[in-house]
Amino acid sequence: MHNENISVKNFVDFMFTKGDIDQRMRSTLRAGEGVIIHQYIQKNYPSKAEAEVPVMRYYAHKNTSVTLNGRMDGVFCDEEGIFRIDEIKSTQLEPEKIEEPYYLHEMQVKMYALMFAQNHQLNQIDYSLTYCHAESKKTKIFTFRQCTQRLEEELMPSIIQYIEYIRKIISLRRARNKSIEALVFPFAYRPQQRDIMRGVYTALCEQKNLFLHAPTGSGKTLSTLYPTLKYLLSREAKIFYLVSKGTQKHAAVEALQILQTQGLKIKALVLNAKEKVCLNEVVECNPEQCPYTLGYYDKIRDVLQKMIVKENIIDAEIIQKYAEKHQICPFELSLDASWFCDLVICDYNYVFDPFVALKRYFDDKGEYVLLVDEAHNLNQRGKQMYSASLSRQEIKKCRAQMQSCKPLFSSLSKVMTAYNKLKKAAESDYTNLAFDHEVCVRLRGFIRAADVYNMENGELPGEVRQLYLEIFRLLKLIELADDAHVFYYQKTEECLYLSCLDASSYLASALKKSFSAILFSATFLPISYFMRICGGAQEDYRMICQSPFDPANLRIIVGDVGATFRERNKNIDIIAKYIHRFLRIKKGNYFIFFPSFDYMNNVFEQYRILYPDEEIIMQEPDMNEEEKKTLLQLFEKTDNNIAAFVVLGGSFAESVDLTGEKLIGCVIVSVGLPKVTYEKEKLRTYYEDKGENGFDYAYLYEGISKVIQAAGRLIRTESDKGAILLLDRRFTQGKYQMLIQQNWSDITYISDPDQLDEKLIF
Repeated sequence: MHNENISVKNFVDFMFTKGDIDQRMRSTLRAGEGVIIHQYIQKNYPSKAEAEVPVMRYYAHKNTSVTLNGRMDGVFCDEEGIFRIDEIKSTQLEPEKIEEPYYLHEMQVKMYALMFAQNHQLNQIDYSLTYCHAESKKTKIFTFRQCTQRLEEELMPSIIQYIEYIRKIISLRRARNKSIEALVFPFAYRPQQRDIMRGVYTALCEQKNLFLHAPTGSGKTLSTLYPTLKYLLSREAKIFYLVSKGTQKHAAVEALQILQTQGLKIKALVLNAKEKVCLNEVVECNPEQCPYTLGYYDKIRDVLQKMIVKENIIDAEIIQKYAEKHQICPFELSLDASWFCDLVICDYNYVFDPFVALKRYFDDKGEYVLLVDEAHNLNQRGKQMYSASLSRQEIKKCRAQMQSCKPLFSSLSKVMTAYNKLKKAAESDYTNLAFDHEVCVRLRGFIRAADVYNMENGELPGEVRQLYLEIFRLLKLIELADDAHVFYYQKTEECLYLSCLDASSYLASALKKSFSAILFSATFLPISYFMRICGGAQEDYRMICQSPFDPANLRIIVGDVGATFRERNKNIDIIAKYIHRFLRIKKGNYFIFFPSFDYMNNVFEQYRILYPDEEIIMQEPDMNEEEKKTLLQLFEKTDNNIAAFVVLGGSFAESVDLTGEKLIGCVIVSVGLPKVTYEKEKLRTYYEDKGENGFDYAYLYEGISKVIQAAGRLIRTESDKGAILLLDRRFTQGKYQMLIQQNWSDITYISDPDQLDEKLIF
């Protein structure tokens, strides 16, 4: 008999939620405030009462079972031997204004009462809901008595209905497992590909994390997906394939499609952002502004049954098709569909971002496998997730809109006053602040005033609501902040910044929500550095693979020219000559990478003066997706002789796949060090205080990683040939040289552009 586990809360949310979607802003609690309220109430329980009592109950139907589990806030027993189950809920609504329990809260405590009564063979049981105000600690308790038979009559049909859902899913899983068992790898193995798959499978079996450096051409996507699918035969788990950019989702989908042609039967979901799948004219999730919210919870269970049975790879197009047909929200449909999918392809933020992470999965540890693609991006994305900013201009603009509401106008005025004090007291452009600075007190005052307004008058106006969310996010991150954050005021911009210097502890906590994570990239060296900044642990596995391609197909040349920030402008002519000589050797398409838009523009203008007959194009800072696509399409024709000046670390330095003669060479100017800034210097100091080399962590590794990533645009298949010209004297020195030699063993060093010739390069 197959058994499925589900928490009581998730079961109640799925089976008993009804009516419309309404996500208009509700009152919010500070991080940890709910826990504090629970502890406050439980501390005042009678001495014989028990708190945080686990409960579990097994239900079977037609050779299928489900195990419901949860944790009861309180269990009481009165003098007559009648037990009472208590559920505590925090609220910012005054308790006397709560006329009856919230429906889902009541269904949750009823489920606990039923399970407890059945486990202890009780004929009747009491259950209660205790609502406690977050600030005043005032409470209101709703208490009910029910015989167990009545609870069974009310709740057992929903349990049986859920098991019927599970029976269909089990049938699909059996077909899936049968197909996985018969699945063979679809291609001839590339060098080291078996080793990669063996390493992934071992990490899964031993419930370890694996950090994998696998250069371009290693077949990373299939090499991680295939053994993970095979692992599903030994342990039921949900796979999350995580990407840092939308374009990377296509690689995972293509890999699944290839495996489907081999007979794989799997249910996979491509999860997209709400804004990208929304069918409404405005992204407003409430019944007054969006028809797709109406009756969503009354329709969703039937729609899910139809879609999950019929569809296999559920992408945005399929989601929108079902949403349009049944007039339901496509984003919520995709979230609910994820329950019944074996694999979810989504952005990093659905696992790692504290505000966006899928709470239905990642509130607690679960049976999940994380496959983290292009994981060299995880650290930077993680730091962004735990950083925030707030400008005085935003506050001033919103205050002007709230003059008719005295409490909100007054609270924003106090925030403005705090900003003015900061500006007046600032002795330099940057002022470090304590996490409990007066400005934070004033911001919390606005949040309280906005909560009251929201409860009494309905939702805040659009721009004020956005400000509320930004302030709430900043304050919550401040509560989470430690020495890995710097909180400061920037005088020129009149802006508060909370900057996360090191997100590794937060990333590590998120990784622990799965039983195994495979993090892989073609730019993962030095691997000890990436393990450190991406939340790795000493017990995690690491694996470094060599390129599967013939090293003779790629020529690396280093030109001896000064390209530091101080030298680069005076050396523009010599750098231009290096580029010119390189491009003349063989006609074809080239990328020329620069450390910044400003410097690229300087070289571009001088190049056109020195070599007016050559056709070159340049990336613009504000190019949209369509314009970027148009530029890349120029490379599709191998006789175009395109030389595109582009920026290191930008759109054209990653996730660009130009095979064969579409791209035959790259020039990379500088070692890619990021610009010296206040935050970068804080980052340097932070790591020095940790006993690390601060310069390496703040500048060196990031720069060289961008260089290697850009170079990876070249040589995409085993038949590709090309050359890379690195222009910076530092590539011949110390750690710079050591780091590039970790990636390329055969490097030619030249001291003059006239040394560039066809024999040397091609």
